Amino acid sequence: MDGAGCFHSAGGEPAAAGRDAGLVKLATARFGEVAAREDDIVFFPRGLLGFPDIARYAVIARPEDGPFRRLQAVERLDLSFVIADPLIFFPRYRLPAAAEQLRLIDLTVPADGIVAALFTVPRDPRLITANLQAPIVFNTRAHLAMQLILSAPEYTAAHRVFTKEEVPQGA
Repeated sequence: MDGAGCFHSAGGEPAAAGRDAGLVKLATARFGEVAAREDDIVFFPRGLLGFPDIARYAVIARPEDGPFRRLQAVERLDLSFVIADPLIFFPRYRLPAAAEQLRLIDLTVPADGIVAALFTVPRDPRLITANLQAPIVFNTRAHLAMQLILSAPEYTAAHRVFTKEEVPQGA
């Protein structure tokens, strides 16, 4: 899930599109048919909050979505989420995760981890919020992920991306 929208292979290089991994076609309810590389499908051992039985998701990046990615459920095609690197919008965001929490996804090398926040994107983009209280941590090497629930009081489940002063002109 780097800038190219893919996971890195075990060698640290972006996974090539022509690789043996192949494509999985998903007939989504909202976006029609989308293709995801098998390398971009991750397994959530405990699912996501509210969806504990949905374990496989494809991370889908489209150039027109900018820094945002879609987390599309593989087993339930009407379920998808918008995710992005929270540091793009909140440069001081820190993840106080303990190593034992990350054992569930075999994350022992920090370089193998990527953090994403879930975003709510309403029709009015000035009202975009990020869930900084329940980030997702990906182990890119093992294709595993988990959602953490933080008790840090400075983070909320609906943290405004733009303050009144930061609202883009014309938005």
